[in-house]
Amino acid sequence: MDLVVWALLVLGVVLMALLAFVVLRHVRQLGRERAATTTDMTRRLARLQLLRATRDSRTR
Repeated sequence: MDLVVWALLVLGVVLMALLAFVVLRHVRQLGRERAATTTDMTRRLARLQLLRATRDSRTR
């Protein structure tokens, strides 16, 4: 009976470690995707602001 309890305990620990590994990997991937998206949006925003400033200076 003790062997079964220990086996289940070890199996639970291994499964929890595997789940933590998968979740951390997924979170890191999402972080990289968000960083790339933020960088892209920052560039687009800067370009739009430059275009707006150029347009405003021409109309004055």
